[in-house]
Formats: sequence, C-alpha cells, structure tokens
Amino acid sequence: METQPWRASLPNETWHAIFALLPPPALLAAALVSHQWHALAARTLYAAIAIADSPLLPAPHKAARLAAALAARPHLAAYPRRLSFRTHAHGAADALAAILPLLRDLDALELSTAPGRLDPALLAGVRSLALTSAPRARELAALAAGKRPLAELDLGGVSVTPVLLRDVSRALTRVRVLRVRLALRHTLHFALSGIALLAALTPVLGAFPLLIELDLSPTDVVGRAQPAEEHSLCATYARACPALARVVFPSKMEWLFLSKEEIWVSKYL
Repeated sequence: METQPWRASLPNETWHAIFALLPPPALLAAALVSHQWHALAARTLYAAIAIADSPLLPAPHKAARLAAALAARPHLAAYPRRLSFRTHAHGAADALAAILPLLRDLDALELSTAPGRLDPALLAGVRSLALTSAPRARELAALAAGKRPLAELDLGGVSVTPVLLRDVSRALTRVRVLRVRLALRHTLHFALSGIALLAALTPVLGAFPLLIELDLSPTDVVGRAQPAEEHSLCATYARACPALARVVFPSKMEWLFLSKEEIWVSKYL
C-alpha cells in the first residue's frame, strides 16, 4: 500500500490549527495547492470577516459582494464566527439585514450601523456584541429572548448613561463580560467625584450575577490610579457579582482576583 503524501496525512483539525496562524496572503496562496487546502483556507479566511465602506459611497459595495459570495456558495455561510460591520454607506442596514440570516453560526458581531434599523430577530443568535450606538429597548428585548444568551457586551464605543446601563442590566442579566465607556460631561466630573462615581455602579452590577469581567477602560479620564480605593471597590463589586474575577478601571489599572489566595492583585495594561 502506498504511503499518502505528507500533506494529506494530518487530520483536518491539525491543519486548521496551522492555517489559523497564517496571514491572509499566505492563506490565499495555500488555497491554490489542492482541493483539501482550498477548503481549509476558505474556512480560515471566512472565520472572521471585517467590512468597512466609506460613508461617501452611494452603496455598501463590500457588503453586497459578501452577500453575493454567500449566496453563490452557501457552504461558506457556515464558516464565519465573527463579523465586524463598520459602514455608514447608504443602505448599510439593508445590506446587513441580508447578510445576517445567512450566517447561521455567527458568534460575535461588531456593529457601527444603528441597530434600531435592524430587525431585532437578526441579533438573537449572537453571543458577543459590540456597538457604537446605544441599543434601544426592543433590541435589548430581542437579545434577551435569543436562542443563545448574550455572553459578552462591548459598549466601549457608546457613551453609556446610568439609564442605559440600568436598561441593559434589566434585559441582559446573563452577560459575563461587560465593557463600558461611562458618559462623563468632562474629565473634571470624574476628578471631583473620583471613586464615588464608580461606587454608584454597584447596585446596577448586582443585576449581572454571572459577570466575570468588567472593563471600564474606555471611559475617558485624566489622572492617576488610586490603588487603595480601586482595591476596595473590587471587593465591593465582587460582593454584588460573586463570579467577578477581572476589573479594569478608567485609570487603565487592571485587577485580577486570585481565587486560591482570595486576593485582588493589580497591574497596568
């Protein structure tokens, strides 16, 4: 019995791990080697898709090309896990609405198009969502009723008011990772109120019983970290969220909970 060529002797799982390390130009070259490598390269290339069209364009051309590719080759729709959709071109919401139903295994969505223009049902299967505009009540309700609970919510591109954070906490109680840019009128507001402003988040955080990570670093402030106050606040947050293990403050100081030692330790990002 003849020995198979080395390129076919490894299981696909091993090839997936290898191809995941390759840059796109190398993947495109690998796709020309054989049918097997073409399929492996396509799976890797389509795993994470980023679409960015200029707002000056009359139509979202890149989104239209993606929709056409998925329609022509339906098997590709099973590959994408992450989609970054950053386009404000005319018709962007309609283009996204045409793409999302095709991506049946999509886990993560980064969205700059106003979510209010989308059918909320299109977001129901997403587990990780990043927004640059504030979600409305109906989007929050749709996410809460999704077939898979939203586990990660990134509001680092949104100016988050206490009212918005309250609405999010009421609808998305199963969020495990939360990234927030707090709405401050100016940096002096934070400088004067300091940790007291962050302490006011504790009751809202109590509505996230599964919260593991809280990242407040997108909040724009100027000033030094206050280690003693931040350490105390970590303990306060943890009483409200027993699973909490990582907190990043606006100072860019990161705090990690060491469960074995039962202590919080810090480092700068």
